[in-house]
Amino acid sequence: MDTPDIEAAKDKLRTGAESLAKGRTADAEAAFQAALALAPGYAPANHNLGLIRLRRGDAALALPYLEDAARAMPSGTTFLALAECYEALGQPERAIEYYKPVLEQTDQTAETWTNYAQLLEGCGRKEEAAAAYRAALSRDPGNVTAAIKLSWMVWRTDHQQAIDLLEKCLSEAGENAASRIKVLGVLILFKEWKARIDADRPPYHASSMNELFFSAAANLLADFQRACETVLEGAPTDHWARMNLGLAYFASEDRESAQQCFHAVGEATGNVMAKSVRFDAAFFDTLQSVSDADLLDGLPPVETARSVSFADNDILYMACNSTYFDAFAKPLLRSLADKGPESQIHVHLRDSAPDHTATVTDFCDSLAPLRIAVSVERPDLSKADIVTARAYFHAIRFIRFYHHLQIYGKTLWLMDVDGLFNLPPATFFSSARDCDVAMRVRPGRLEPWNQFNACLFGVAPTERGLTYLHAAAAYIAHFYRLGPMAWGIDQLAMYAAYIDLERRGAAPTVHFLDEKVLDYDYRDDGVLWCSSGVTKFAALNAKNAGTDPTASPYDRAFARYAGNDPRA
Repeated sequence: MDTPDIEAAKDKLRTGAESLAKGRTADAEAAFQAALALAPGYAPANHNLGLIRLRRGDAALALPYLEDAARAMPSGTTFLALAECYEALGQPERAIEYYKPVLEQTDQTAETWTNYAQLLEGCGRKEEAAAAYRAALSRDPGNVTAAIKLSWMVWRTDHQQAIDLLEKCLSEAGENAASRIKVLGVLILFKEWKARIDADRPPYHASSMNELFFSAAANLLADFQRACETVLEGAPTDHWARMNLGLAYFASEDRESAQQCFHAVGEATGNVMAKSVRFDAAFFDTLQSVSDADLLDGLPPVETARSVSFADNDILYMACNSTYFDAFAKPLLRSLADKGPESQIHVHLRDSAPDHTATVTDFCDSLAPLRIAVSVERPDLSKADIVTARAYFHAIRFIRFYHHLQIYGKTLWLMDVDGLFNLPPATFFSSARDCDVAMRVRPGRLEPWNQFNACLFGVAPTERGLTYLHAAAAYIAHFYRLGPMAWGIDQLAMYAAYIDLERRGAAPTVHFLDEKVLDYDYRDDGVLWCSSGVTKFAALNAKNAGTDPTASPYDRAFARYAGNDPRA
């Protein structure tokens, strides 16, 4: 074996570093490879080759170089590079393994602590993540990411502390308009919600349309708008700032200016949601001419898999794909069989293969006396990316919902399947009896697509109820034909359609669903225990939740209804 020529390898390393500094990446890569040929296993050459591949976006090719470098030359530099590589490969736990010793043994920047904290938070290690965010802020009180992330973690248990964190960060931001936009975008929400809590009103559930937007935080909203305008004065093509300016206009109820901002961003960047925001009357004039048959244009046919005659007025309407049915709808239906055995349900399946559909109907048979109808459509989204598939499901279900509302002629309740009933649904059926629609309306939100919540949405077959749902469905159908659809367009359509009908004096009467009906805190008097985001998947993957005294009431109930509780 040839003796490694370390000195010659060092010369090549210097040459490579000089080339890299001048932006000649190919020359640098060749020099580092030459260094390895002269001294196989030479850690600095491996490290630099790994970084080149990592910066190029090929973490898989970078990994062996960075692993060799870390083994031969363990240091903060090599460990952090390897941690970054594992993060890029979607292996956060491995990344944490390499971050931890570096942070314990060396003094690192606030940015490094923040990256580490975000990995911990993503892995559900919240206490460690909070400590890491605090370490970042101790090094840089103006670290916007750390302040915002920590404030969201703190908010649920200490509202004022969360506000204090953001106010300190805002002070540190000074005249930095971009940083002020980021901090104010969260501080506005917390201030408004805190004011509602202090007034003994629920922070996340409005009881009238007058509670939308920001009364307590109006001064902060004005600061938010000014910061956006400041950025745009210096950089008129800053699309992020213009998108935020659109939010500021919208939350100030200047919908015309907001739409102009959103459309400018959409045209410049292709942002699908920005392109989808329409409040102008002319647009809704065209939607009024959309026939029921037009709504179905381009959609696959719907098959009836299980037919049931419904005698009572209220029908729960659940739409999901086959995976979500097995994972979440089954436990939800079992909770209904337990808490509301006389309930009526329509399940609409997406891309459920015939054999799977057969198992669904058999399962529904087993839940008598629940009365469950089943329909299915098969758009075959198996090759679509997850964003496209999810957008289709959440949006097109409104069109199916509208047509089934006409078929049944009874009040239908569209609902997500990732929840559990703690009390019978009849609890909210009766309270909404005299209104055209029932839904959760969110106070203190900036985005048009976050004003109305689609997780539980009741519509009566009244003239105004049908007109409203048709407008929302036609809105969705319009953008489905244009394609692609934005995630959240269903809730945008709900809000925009309502605003247009209100303008025309034809808005539906609304029953506002409160925090007891849609319960995210899992109280004894909560009707529908809701989960969202990582919460539902944590319950799905939890082990021994049924017997774990520290598990949440939702997790314990999910384990029981999913068949994962050995005591069930």
